[in-house]
Amino acid sequence: MSTNRPDRLTDRSYLLQSADEFHLALSEEQQTELERILFEDARTEHEWERGVICVITRSSGQDRVSFLVHDILDPADGDINYGGSVQFDADYRYEAVARAREVGDAAGLLYIHTHPNLTGDETAFPNPSVGDLNTAEKDLFEDANRLGDEAPLGIAIVKDTSRQWRVIGYEFDTPDTADDVGKAAYSPSSARTFDADCVRVVGESLREYPTSKKTDGVAGAAAAISLDTQDSTIELWGEDGQRQLNSLRVGLVGAGGGGSILAEHLARMGIGELVVVDFDRVEPANLNRAQGASRADADARRPKVDIAERLAQLGGTAPGFSVDVYEASVVEARLQYGAIDRLLDCDVVIHAAEGEWPTRVLDEMAHAHLVPVISGGSHLHNTGGVLDENAYAQATIAGPGQPCQNCARHWRETAANDEMNNPDATGPGDYGLDEGAEGADETTGEDREPSTNAVNLIVAGMVTLRLQDYVLGVAGGQRGIRRFMPGTWSMEEGISSCKPGCPMKSLLADGDTHQLTLSNDPKYAKIRRDLNGGDEQ
Repeated sequence: MSTNRPDRLTDRSYLLQSADEFHLALSEEQQTELERILFEDARTEHEWERGVICVITRSSGQDRVSFLVHDILDPADGDINYGGSVQFDADYRYEAVARAREVGDAAGLLYIHTHPNLTGDETAFPNPSVGDLNTAEKDLFEDANRLGDEAPLGIAIVKDTSRQWRVIGYEFDTPDTADDVGKAAYSPSSARTFDADCVRVVGESLREYPTSKKTDGVAGAAAAISLDTQDSTIELWGEDGQRQLNSLRVGLVGAGGGGSILAEHLARMGIGELVVVDFDRVEPANLNRAQGASRADADARRPKVDIAERLAQLGGTAPGFSVDVYEASVVEARLQYGAIDRLLDCDVVIHAAEGEWPTRVLDEMAHAHLVPVISGGSHLHNTGGVLDENAYAQATIAGPGQPCQNCARHWRETAANDEMNNPDATGPGDYGLDEGAEGADETTGEDREPSTNAVNLIVAGMVTLRLQDYVLGVAGGQRGIRRFMPGTWSMEEGISSCKPGCPMKSLLADGDTHQLTLSNDPKYAKIRRDLNGGDEQ
């Protein structure tokens, strides 16, 4: 477990030495660009090895640090010298340092080069030569002195034929005073190195690739399966597909009507770990749609995350399946009340709560930290109790290669800002709150948004299918919004890409250099006061 966490989640930025897991993440578009530069450039295809420098940022979760590819600096003629091994030209490296400084204080560099398959063994991962390691120590130590010793720095080697990866992160202590210069403790040889557990590629699909470290479980790209409990799903997508699902750590934001169903269904599908975040409690007014909750739970105002944990533990099918629950808010900046850093440990996040502020924060996270978000929700527009053509249940994905939630009109800046400052503000519905008498919300005096378990089940099914399709392609690789219209028993497609000039896409891979729109959550504060007789604690 990582230590020395800040008091506020907006201040987080952690070194590899503090992390339990280490990933490299990039978009599908960047993967295609790297493929072109390293393997399809006619200028260099005859060379023994080929290389490129990337500007990277750091994404600091609670236990996982990810290096995110922010920019790929396409080398011009003369930027790389090929003498049997790759040597990066000094001017090319200066250009990379300058670009990293433009990106932000938490930006650094990743040097990527290829290795030929000399042994003919397609299963063998690439390993750096002694020359590779000596050059990396020298070059990266110089970069650490220029960018700061907390800049993310590393090398990656990709095998020519099988495209297998080895990724190594480097950390140095750079000299602070003239007396430090030349000391062994402040030299290239003092490098601390860390092998990455997994390479994540995020876009129209989610792909995770193993590295030479061969990490299994949720920290890696594959996990053990159970032929006893997962036989029927293995019949659909095979053992390799099930291993991919079993290796997923999935975040679930919201454990209400839809989230409580999803907690059980995700566990039964075979994910490796579920992280549940919600600050609300079960009570009589929401018992009719709280899957797995009893009257005793409602009378005790039991936390919804406890019900979700119980359901997931009963239904988990993956060997070693675990559940981690947080009675917390995804928009809260204070560490003791927030959980956004734990969601940054996840491979994908399911958004099953309401409110435009949390939708905005998760949208920012999906783009800035390359953690895709699958959202589900419904609106039961009706006339006299009969669902009409405007009623819908939908599921959508946000992140690289997908439309953002702002372009999909699921959050607006004015409404999100209002929720930040007003505990009684409502967007499309209250985030996590189920207060008041049946049919009305005591907080606002407005009618409660109608909800029924039948539609919640439809939403949960759509979200689960979108996740399976996103990871395994079982439904042909759908993009954007998919909407079921229960009033007409029909399906509709929403937008499949962002509007031109969408500002959300400018956040891609910004990582810790982007400040998520976190603050003190007034809704969660109100619940704490209600539970503690007016005291927020």
